[in-house]
Amino acid sequence: MRLEPSPQGRLEATPQLILAGHLLQFTSDELEEAIARELADNPALELAEEGRCTVCGALFSGKRCPFLADHPTIGSEPSWSAGPYRDAAAPEENWEDPLSNLPSDMSLQEYLLWLMRPHLREEELGIAQILVDSLDDHGFLSSPLAEIAALSDASVARVERVLAILQQQEPAGIGARSVKECLLLQLSELEADGGGHPLARALIGQHWESLAKGQLERIADSLAVSKEEVREALAFIQANLNPYPAHAYAQARQISYPRPEIRIRRGENGGFLIEFPEEGRYRFHINPSYQRLLANSSQADPGAQAHLRQQVALAELFMRAYQQRWETLRRVVEQIIQEQKEFFAAGESAFRRRRPLTRAQLAQVLGLHESTVSRAVAHKYVQLPWGSLAPLADFFASAPEVKERLREIVVQEERPLSDSQIAALLRQEGHAVARRTVAKYREELGILPAPLRRAGGSGQ
Repeated sequence: MRLEPSPQGRLEATPQLILAGHLLQFTSDELEEAIARELADNPALELAEEGRCTVCGALFSGKRCPFLADHPTIGSEPSWSAGPYRDAAAPEENWEDPLSNLPSDMSLQEYLLWLMRPHLREEELGIAQILVDSLDDHGFLSSPLAEIAALSDASVARVERVLAILQQQEPAGIGARSVKECLLLQLSELEADGGGHPLARALIGQHWESLAKGQLERIADSLAVSKEEVREALAFIQANLNPYPAHAYAQARQISYPRPEIRIRRGENGGFLIEFPEEGRYRFHINPSYQRLLANSSQADPGAQAHLRQQVALAELFMRAYQQRWETLRRVVEQIIQEQKEFFAAGESAFRRRRPLTRAQLAQVLGLHESTVSRAVAHKYVQLPWGSLAPLADFFASAPEVKERLREIVVQEERPLSDSQIAALLRQEGHAVARRTVAKYREELGILPAPLRRAGGSGQ
């Protein structure tokens, strides 16, 4: 036995690769923030022809605002002006700040911390931050209290106190650890205002499993009430309690629409054109002053010269990573179209029955790592040839046709159908799915079990 060196290929995580990976996963808004931070931190990096659109207020460089390229009256003319967004020549009384009409960008976590702050001691702020960061998309606490206590270097009792404060905030039911606890928290708030139901707490607190299985007669016998009274209590729960409190906050906020990062259009000879509206929004260059100082290296202080070289190198690294972001995204979208070309060509109705892709398959074809494909499609929206907007990740959703049909069945049902009944309907239509698969897809779509949802809707 002996040790011998042997050549072996290995992917090196270079600084450019790491930075490109970060930029790739950013949404439009996050990319904008990252660019603003980089411009503020590194004076060697500059925007070419920086300005703001006089119509929408977007910051960009170039001759035309990318967001108004298709505007029927504006798209044909460059709508760009250098300097401040406000037109100095416009009368004061006729000018309206466009930011006043934008939706609030306060996240649910920020909103909860703002509500909790007056009730917290200084040493509890860190616990509150970890608690709100541990909420899942439904508003439930996803981490055990012992784990949060360890992360915040506090006792479990102290974490429980802060959690109690969190659970007193709006939206009602926030911070619960299960649907059952969430509904009980909301019910307590209704009861405090005199708006509860005499049987609702017993149904949720004592007969939750039977309620989920729709065993209303068994519940009625146990509570010594009529089955009709149990139905009335269940109707009260469905009408007044929300099993997903985070959804209530999202619905209460002013609606903001996602910006498509990719546009797919029909081209000539049955082909498709791919456009990235924001790709040309920024054009970068190195600060000319830094270039002149580097050219006069003999006259500069060695320490200052090293600092200049470092800043220029970082600026060049950012520019290359920014360009690589768009190149990778373009390759991914081109391959998606290639794999799904027949469905794109057939139109919207056929597109819904497209063949689902996997990230691993796409990564292998493109010679990329699977995580790179995941970053490329995460939180990105694409405008399809027929005008609708869809998350790019939907091309990789598991069994999209079955999920779409499941959603249609629930919306059209005259009475709530059980998972077994839905599975039977799907099998009749040629979809070989089991009851457990239906339950899994139903939960992923945010649809409640049959006993807890109303007919003709998702039950949310």
